[in-house]
Amino acid sequence: MKNTAVSRWRTVSVLLTADATAICPYVGYETAVNISKEALRPGRQVRDLILEKGLMDEKQLNTVLNPYTMTEPGILGKDPMDQLR
Repeated sequence: MKNTAVSRWRTVSVLLTADATAICPYVGYETAVNISKEALRPGRQVRDLILEKGLMDEKQLNTVLNPYTMTEPGILGKDPMDQLR
């Protein structure tokens, strides 16, 4: 039973890290960290917390947390060359 709990904890922490990384450019680092910490509580999810706090709407969130979007290089909706101009 103990190994199952450890395995679950590792899975949850990886998912929280991925979600926090994906939302960070849109809500800011400190907000993303605080949401991730809050999501560690049982029954809480990053997605629900972002919607509850009104940080993003459902369409934006679905796009940002889409696994395909999350695995593409760059920041969705931002041209990396804009930083050099």
